[in-house]
Amino acid sequence: MSQEDIKQKAVKGVFWSFCERFGSLLILFTANVVLARILTPEDFGLVGILMAFVMISQILIDGGLGNALIQQKKISTLDCSTVFYTNIAVAVGCYMTLFFGADAIAGYYNTPLLAELIKILGIVVVIDAFGAVQNNLLMKNVDFKRITIVKVTSALVSSTIAIIAAVCGLGVWSLVVQYVVNSVIRSLLLWLMSSWRPIFAFSKISFVSLFSFGGPIMLAGLLSEAYRNLVVLIFGKCYTKADVGYYSQAKHLQDVPVTSIMTIVNQVTFPIFSKLQDDKEQLKRGLSRSVKVLTFLNFPLMMALVIMAEPIFRLVFGEQWIPSVPYFQWLCGGFGLLLVIHNTNINALKAVGKSKIVLLLEIIKRAFGLGLMFLFIYLGFDAISIMWAFAISSFVEFFLNGYFTGKYAGYGILSQMRDLIPNLIVALVASAAAYSLSFINMHYLLLLVMQAITFVMVYLGVMKIAKVESFNYLVAELKSKLKK
Repeated sequence: MSQEDIKQKAVKGVFWSFCERFGSLLILFTANVVLARILTPEDFGLVGILMAFVMISQILIDGGLGNALIQQKKISTLDCSTVFYTNIAVAVGCYMTLFFGADAIAGYYNTPLLAELIKILGIVVVIDAFGAVQNNLLMKNVDFKRITIVKVTSALVSSTIAIIAAVCGLGVWSLVVQYVVNSVIRSLLLWLMSSWRPIFAFSKISFVSLFSFGGPIMLAGLLSEAYRNLVVLIFGKCYTKADVGYYSQAKHLQDVPVTSIMTIVNQVTFPIFSKLQDDKEQLKRGLSRSVKVLTFLNFPLMMALVIMAEPIFRLVFGEQWIPSVPYFQWLCGGFGLLLVIHNTNINALKAVGKSKIVLLLEIIKRAFGLGLMFLFIYLGFDAISIMWAFAISSFVEFFLNGYFTGKYAGYGILSQMRDLIPNLIVALVASAAAYSLSFINMHYLLLLVMQAITFVMVYLGVMKIAKVESFNYLVAELKSKLKK
């Protein structure tokens, strides 16, 4: 495949991945608003508790084997069938564990209804396993147009049925119905969209080969998920429930843009980089272009959210949630700013087959993050000051990831800094211009609009005047698409 073909696949992949992510997000967000007006917070809380068990099960089911299928240069029908049957076997095992452990889960939370809910909701892990290989093959081929059709359609159908169920008085079961229907529709559509079909065969050699790469990826995923949940538990143990609430609300809002961007980055860059794994020069150029374009988009978004955090919270949540603003600003500026670079580095390491390095990095980063957090707590820092730990951890992560990406992909720390600094400087200039408006006495809605307009105009204006490469590249790409 030529460099031009790969470039075109990458551009189309980003476009359709963007459509899939934000299309699904818009549908689910709208449905959530409607359901929130019908159901109670307790209903959402019950399903939220159970989804934590489901998410861990899904990480175990994939076992990193999906990543292995995407990373491998050549895969056979036997390889895919081996992963297919492995996924189903592990999924059934996970579901049986949830089924027979339902009473224990309900007893731990002193909520008998949880036992009934998990026995039905847990079925999604088995249903999802039936379409996992087809989804991975579409991703491997960077066919995000079909993935977009699958996910947007399943989100729309399941959300509509959930709203009807809620109106009919099914209560918390309407949320369970939403998840189950979403999984059923998604798996059915994946079978329709993919030409691959499993054969009745299993290869131990194929499993060992794929798991040697995918196993460490699975463990890294489990560590990341455990770390995310442990942070909340530590907050709840060491600080007040109000602090936990303010942090959680800030994290939920920050997750919308950050997770969306991260999902797009992961979906597109990993299969593209995997295609370039044998051509280090081309891979290096692809990494450089990715960092320039992604930071061109992510830096201004994160900095704009930091500057406009207070009016955003007043508009979305109301005055009572203003104490969440500092948490949100630290999460965007200290953590979200470098996240796309972290994910690009990790995807590059996965693409060249260094899954054990990915696991090693995950262990080091999470141990460092937790150690730093405990140190800050021991020294008596308040809850907001703990956000310093996240910022420092993210900064250290940049150098750790960059070192290994430089070693194995030829795109190290200095190269990455050269590529991101121009975008960072322009974003800081735009931030300063937008922040200066906060000293003018005006209604927060007007302030929000004025800051947004000022930020965009200054950012794009300086980019054009300074002729920053990432801006010129995106403008050229846009013009070429419009001519077509």
